[in-house]
Amino acid sequence: MISGKVLYDRIDFIYRQALAFLAHYEGRLPEMSIRRLAVGVDRQEYACNWKKRETKANVILHAVAATDNFTGYCFGMHTNFDHEIDPDWVETVAKRTGDGALPAPHRKFARLWLRQDFARAAAESVRKKSGWTLTDDISCQYQYAEKKPMSNPRSSSTTTRTCRSQGCSSIPNTRSMGLSCV
Repeated sequence: MISGKVLYDRIDFIYRQALAFLAHYEGRLPEMSIRRLAVGVDRQEYACNWKKRETKANVILHAVAATDNFTGYCFGMHTNFDHEIDPDWVETVAKRTGDGALPAPHRKFARLWLRQDFARAAAESVRKKSGWTLTDDISCQYQYAEKKPMSNPRSSSTTTRTCRSQGCSSIPNTRSMGLSCV
């Protein structure tokens, strides 16, 4: 086991070494005779846990990488995360300047979502969905649990394994029981 200070000192050392590596190799790029540069670009999504316990909303980070197809050298991996931005400050400035009333490409904070943008996107997403959703499933599970007398759900032949934060447990699978809670 190592202490937090040792861990962060090592992370800082690796970071400094990575910067030295980049300075050494990428600093020579302008003087190198490169016949052809074939750059491949890839987009990835990373599902991360929530930042604040109160929000409990998973965050999807999007990242774009640019890599030389011949050598495999990665020029950069750029995420849509900026730890220096204060969302409350952005909201305040956007409200004061009327930034939210402008079309997104013309805003001062065009690359950032305001709360109104998130609310609009969430409402749109709900409208576009059709059929059985996870929320419907959860709602149905609660309705079923309220109506059913206390029993051991593991004894039922119609159970589904679900993982929760403290391990796996079995709950009745209401779809297989023919219940329609939608």
